[in-house]
Amino acid sequence: MTRPRAQLVISVANPGTGQVASANLVPGALEPVRSPSGRWRLPVGALIVDLAAQAGVAAATLTEPDQPHKPIEPIAYDLSLPADWKPDLPTAYRHELEARVLAARGAGRSWIVLIGDPRPPVRPDPAGHLRRLCDLADQLRVDLVIDARPGATRSGLAWDIHLAHPGAPPPDRGYQLFDDLWAAVAGTTVDQAAIGLDRPDPWTPAHYLAPAYVAGPPTAGGERRPGPLPDLDQLERRLTHDCRTAAGAQAIWRDRHWWHTALRPAHDPAPAASSTHPTAVRRAVEPPAPRHQGDPIPTSPCRRCDATGTGDDERTCPRCRGTRRLLHGAVLTVTDLRGRYLHLNWRPDDPDPPATIVASYGGGPPVLRLPDHYRLTGWANIFGVRPHDLTGLDGAHVIGQHLRDGIIELPDPTADPIRAYLTRVATGLPAGRLIVRANDWPGPGLADLARLALGLDLAIEITAVDHRLDPGDPRRRLGVTWAVNLVDPAAPIGRHPEAHRHSVPEAVAYCLRYLGAVIAAAVPTDPNHPIPIPQHPKPITGHLADLLDTATLTDPVRRLAARHPGRPATARLDATGYRTTVADRDEGRRDNGYDHEWRRH
Repeated sequence: MTRPRAQLVISVANPGTGQVASANLVPGALEPVRSPSGRWRLPVGALIVDLAAQAGVAAATLTEPDQPHKPIEPIAYDLSLPADWKPDLPTAYRHELEARVLAARGAGRSWIVLIGDPRPPVRPDPAGHLRRLCDLADQLRVDLVIDARPGATRSGLAWDIHLAHPGAPPPDRGYQLFDDLWAAVAGTTVDQAAIGLDRPDPWTPAHYLAPAYVAGPPTAGGERRPGPLPDLDQLERRLTHDCRTAAGAQAIWRDRHWWHTALRPAHDPAPAASSTHPTAVRRAVEPPAPRHQGDPIPTSPCRRCDATGTGDDERTCPRCRGTRRLLHGAVLTVTDLRGRYLHLNWRPDDPDPPATIVASYGGGPPVLRLPDHYRLTGWANIFGVRPHDLTGLDGAHVIGQHLRDGIIELPDPTADPIRAYLTRVATGLPAGRLIVRANDWPGPGLADLARLALGLDLAIEITAVDHRLDPGDPRRRLGVTWAVNLVDPAAPIGRHPEAHRHSVPEAVAYCLRYLGAVIAAAVPTDPNHPIPIPQHPKPITGHLADLLDTATLTDPVRRLAARHPGRPATARLDATGYRTTVADRDEGRRDNGYDHEWRRH
């Protein structure tokens, strides 16, 4: 039987400089301390704070790679030792007890990487920050919900703040769990508040916006002055009082007013204004419909779900994404999240110019381009961003090409192309709302990710595919697609040839989202082989530092991809330097001749 690995490596990284400080936790490496309860523990949190200072980052900014908006609590990483651990036990037995704890903590995750920023976090004024979230909800035409429920927190209540579509059922539990309202406000960014806003559900009613609330050209600063500062003490007292006799309580900001309601168990037979939803709780009273609510968006049942009995799971029905209904209209919202926004009703009966056929291949269905009203590319220019910078509200993925260019393939030539397009776009969208973000990509850039890779003794690979061989097919006007991966420097170059991201920032965001899997794969499978311990106490300098900007990293591979359209071209940067290669037409081979370009430090 293989002995579990009794090793835990913790690395704190500074992507801005490439500095990395690591600690190797093995039995006897860390002096246990006694907690107030009398239990002995390994003070890993204090060690993390020390590593942050060595890496030149503020401990309060440390995050896990897959949760970049949620700073960690270092003390949460402390490890409690067994109750029979005592400092006067024989050394071998003490180390055996510590080994069990380390093996249990490191099971499947023996290398923990934390990312920080040298700048300490700016603590917003809670009342002012809550007002800004309220103003954002007003601009997006959605609700801001403060949710309090009994929970395992110091206060006995778990607090959460999130944006929601009017009429959406309350979630089974809060997306975040804070000890009090003040902590919830301070800890909720715009990105965190938007969690769940784009998840498909079949219960939220879908409505157009009333004509008075449709904004054409981007509106700056909102149509009203900011409201008064909210009274957090009063809100907290009211919600706490409502929770005493209920399963929770909510305060809903709608129409520039706070509406309060208790939450009841879903099986509670007491009458309620809310309709029946398959969730754990329901609202005792629903607020009045918002003033911006317009006509219902037309819907029809999903025939595929009716025929097969599937539904409620987007994986079972790709046509309706598990919602059991098809929407035939949508509301488009484009925002930079800084006060500029626009709203458009997309109706199938709008008197727009007809769609034009732009392609038809091999006797297949025609490909049509819709009028400008249904294309997002023009709005990108007005907001001052590139079309590939238009993302979902979470800022994690580029809006699809069919939306950017207004393209649809129409299998039925007798069908109305605009209605078919809107059905494809809107179905599965909660409340029929398509909310698009038009600003700079959040999070680290390519140069930061490259410094992170070098600091962790990994390699970074950038892959590009040039699609200019398909200039006449509007379905494949992809330009150049990208992929960014962190890999083992000892692995052959170009083992990840797929490149499906529409821009370098999107590829970087995708790589960071799954960095945890890369870190886990870098841990030797044999527990007898120790985990490498990266240590880079000084910033990256010299020739490697000269390579660490986006243009220097991407221009050579972009040119290589242009010379070989349709074939993946890959650049790798590691401690030995920079090189490129291109995949042969046989996907299993590499062209390793004149296509290599080396830069050594």
